[in-house]
Amino acid sequence: MRAENNTAHKGWGLASLAVIPKFVVLLAFALRLYRLGYQSIWYDEGVSIHLAQKSLAALTAHTAGDIHPPFYYYLLYFWIKAAGSSEFIVAFLSLAFGLLLVPLVYRTGRHLYNPLVGSLAALLVAISPYNLWYSQEVRMYTLGASLGLVSLYSLLRLLAGAKGRVYWIGYILSAALGLYTLYYFAFLLLFLNLFVLSWWLWARRQGVKTLMLWHWVLAQAAVFLLYLPWLPIALRQAVDPPVPPWRAFTPFWQVVLESWSALALGQSVDPRAVWPVLMTIAIIYGLGAVYAGARSKAQESPFRFGGSQAAPAGFVIQRPGGGLQIHREQKCDLLRLAKVRILHPASCLLWGYTFVPVLAIYLASLWTPLFHVRYVFTYSPAFYILLAAGLAWLRERWRPGLGLGLSLIIVASAYSIYNFHFDPRYAADDHRAAVEHIADRWRPGDAILINAGYAYPTFLYYYNGPIAWRGRLVDYEGKADGRAGSSTAPFDPSTSLRTSFAQDKLRPGPVVLQTGSIGGAANLGWGNPQSDFYPTTEDETAQALERVFARHPRLWVFRAYDTVTDPDGFIRSWLDEHGLKFDELLVAGESGIRVQGYLTYKEPSYEPPPLEQPLNVSLGGQVTLLGYERGSASVAAGEPFDLTIYWQPEEQLNVDYHLFYGLFDGQGQLWAQGDETPIGPLYRPSRWMAGEVVRHPIRLTVPVGTPPGEYAFQVGMYNPHTDQWLEVEDQGLAVQGVRVGLGSVQVRKPSSWPELPAMQHRVGVNFSDQMELLGYNLPVLTVVPGEAVPFDLFWRSRGDSLEDYVVFAELVDGKGRVLAAQKSAPVDGNYPTTLWARGEIVRDQRELVVAANVPSGEYHLVVGLYHAASGERLRVKRWLFSAGQLFTLGTIAVQGRPVTFERPRDIQHPMEARLGEQVALIGYDLSAESVPPGGTLTLTLHWQALGPMSQSYKVFTHLVGPDGEIWGQKDSLPGGGSLPTSGWVEGEYLVDSYQILVKPEAPEGEYAIEIGMYEESTGARLPAFDAQGQATGDKIVLGKMQVTR
Repeated sequence: MRAENNTAHKGWGLASLAVIPKFVVLLAFALRLYRLGYQSIWYDEGVSIHLAQKSLAALTAHTAGDIHPPFYYYLLYFWIKAAGSSEFIVAFLSLAFGLLLVPLVYRTGRHLYNPLVGSLAALLVAISPYNLWYSQEVRMYTLGASLGLVSLYSLLRLLAGAKGRVYWIGYILSAALGLYTLYYFAFLLLFLNLFVLSWWLWARRQGVKTLMLWHWVLAQAAVFLLYLPWLPIALRQAVDPPVPPWRAFTPFWQVVLESWSALALGQSVDPRAVWPVLMTIAIIYGLGAVYAGARSKAQESPFRFGGSQAAPAGFVIQRPGGGLQIHREQKCDLLRLAKVRILHPASCLLWGYTFVPVLAIYLASLWTPLFHVRYVFTYSPAFYILLAAGLAWLRERWRPGLGLGLSLIIVASAYSIYNFHFDPRYAADDHRAAVEHIADRWRPGDAILINAGYAYPTFLYYYNGPIAWRGRLVDYEGKADGRAGSSTAPFDPSTSLRTSFAQDKLRPGPVVLQTGSIGGAANLGWGNPQSDFYPTTEDETAQALERVFARHPRLWVFRAYDTVTDPDGFIRSWLDEHGLKFDELLVAGESGIRVQGYLTYKEPSYEPPPLEQPLNVSLGGQVTLLGYERGSASVAAGEPFDLTIYWQPEEQLNVDYHLFYGLFDGQGQLWAQGDETPIGPLYRPSRWMAGEVVRHPIRLTVPVGTPPGEYAFQVGMYNPHTDQWLEVEDQGLAVQGVRVGLGSVQVRKPSSWPELPAMQHRVGVNFSDQMELLGYNLPVLTVVPGEAVPFDLFWRSRGDSLEDYVVFAELVDGKGRVLAAQKSAPVDGNYPTTLWARGEIVRDQRELVVAANVPSGEYHLVVGLYHAASGERLRVKRWLFSAGQLFTLGTIAVQGRPVTFERPRDIQHPMEARLGEQVALIGYDLSAESVPPGGTLTLTLHWQALGPMSQSYKVFTHLVGPDGEIWGQKDSLPGGGSLPTSGWVEGEYLVDSYQILVKPEAPEGEYAIEIGMYEESTGARLPAFDAQGQATGDKIVLGKMQVTR
């Protein structure tokens, strides 16, 4: 038989063995850093962050009523204080301890076997999907596993006869801190004590005299004394848990399958799909036990007692140089030798380290369910050492075996890691998406119900706004302050909607309510009113929900793990019975977390309420805008503006219209906008009852950088499938015929500019230390002659008292020649720099029109600043370098088009008419003389440019029925935007086609075709003239066509 110390490292030089652990640590760090913090924080992680953001005293008090001890939370507390609380940062602490496992496993494997096994074990931990999972989770499991391995390594050094106190101290501290980290650590200490006791009994049987056991007993006493302050709390939590039961009993076969699958390939594989790989890994793992029996030959044993020593049967003792070495006799019975190998202390230790605690958990679960695969992770490091020993055995017996076995594990682990990152089946519960959905859609007056109530930590982590009141659902009494008094009057949507909104304008933020455990045990939360857990009944819950419905017009429900606290679904049924569900979002994750929105009434109201701002204006004869209510008429840039609209459908709608709303300045420039389905996707317009009064709260956040001033708030409805707007029938209230003005909004400067606005490109360009160009938006990079290049500049003042500066933009070719230019004070001169405060951020919307005669090619769009008084340009500096007087935003491609000056000959319906002084209509073509309802008519217009135009006009086309109603419409820039009127060349002819959809409900009869042009920003139409130059209004009537079925 070969001497193992001569063969174990063959082919592995000392230099390579020294480099491998360092490489493995770097690999492990890279794998754990990838997408760290990318996934949402889930409930357990939210608890970690929530506790760590409390004071140390409050943290301790909270954990005393929870199910985990406080040590990890203490570390996270100081880590957050030092580094912050982003998802990436808070997960980094777990990454650090997960990374620490790699060198700890290497040292332990090397001590038990040799550097080869240590290196392989470190590599297995580095690529382990199981380790990766918990190295990116904001929980205590990597800390617990690290402390467990420190305890084991300290014990091994002590068994090997290490002198000094360092390993005794290391064991005592790691064991005590492990108990303060995770209660499941006790199962690991139970095994270590059983192992030491077994080793001591074996030594006694062999006649070994040792004082080791007494030292060990003293060490356990020290651990006990260190843990004694927390022990009463731990015992009470064990026998009288303050939390609702959330685990079910796990059968033994499932415990084995889940544990083995997780240890081998992590939690992101289906064991049924990879069972051949799991079986192969099990065989390699079993071979590790054989390798463990062979390693002792001619090597110093990792297990040694002080004092007189004896070798087990089949071993002889030598003391070269005074040290103890155990060698296997060269000649022995093979059967007996095999038995000794399988029962070697190293394999028993490593196997028992992982699986004896799991077995203990299973046995304890016969009393109360305790098993979850996450807790197995604490005991996992030994698994990888024994698996590495199996790979080393393969290498000795069959050299390609190591490569094949390791390749199989690497490929399977890569598959599992890919699933972990990208397969939605293994994604964390997406609390972030759920809370963001609520935050985006919550409106003043709404309440938020967290069901189950104990899931609130993730809500608090992701919800950044103020909260008016948060507490137990059963404690909410329904007054405006959310705390005192009661309100039990039945909810009347015709009056309560308006009243509740008016009251809620006075308090910021939502009321957040936390449900209890319906039918829960009386000991939940131990009766502590501050506990996250409390028992309640169906009657008590129903009464509380009635108070919520009486107080609030809408209720948002954050449903997470509610089957634990409401297994019969009482709250879900009550809400469905008493409310109207208008919104629902199911987020990623295995727990089925969802957000639901309810209107807090079941039967609609048909009586319009008294409104502050009544309008009663009809939109397209489909729906009436009854009026609106709003809070303040002023809002700071960066803050939301809230307004509530009341609709009343005039008939049963068959289209789910979308609502557009926006802020416009005096020149018709749009500065902020929103677009949504009124109410929500589950109670959209087609589900409204004819005559029903529908309350629709709107929130529009005014972007940071919006200049101070007065803006108009306008709304309109359109068909999202056809882009056809509902015409406003009261022209006195109409804006461009399709929008209704809802008053003015005064935008004011914010008190500070804490964050930069969203922008496409951030640059940070300094202009003579007076102005800074923070960034810009340049959404269009390709234009045709006559088209405008839109762009936004985001400026920040760097001085207290700025001079009057002018912004200029130029389109220049490669030789520096200017082909198009535009200049004005910021915001088109409406907000000069002399009014800016230091640090103020201003968004400056601009357009640069490319002249009709600009040839095709690529040009640079540059901007700069100059003094209004002197014309002197400001110097540009980026970083530490001067960059002249211009800054280049980007390259604009101008695509020319063919121009024809020959009059078309084959016009179907020639005619002569004029729009303004620059546009002539010389005829039109029709695809058909009759079209059925729901059909499409193609209208082709033939234009002639009578002169150059600086303005880009939009064309409207209408099909007007015998009843005078518009039953078909298409508005567009000429050529679908490719033929802007500002790019027309004098004398040229243009062909311009439109697809006009006839409404399905259009009546039969003769229809007039009307066309015209208007300025999009103001809605002002060009005047129309006939062939004799006589004014005909603001439209041209082309002719007639038929709508027939």
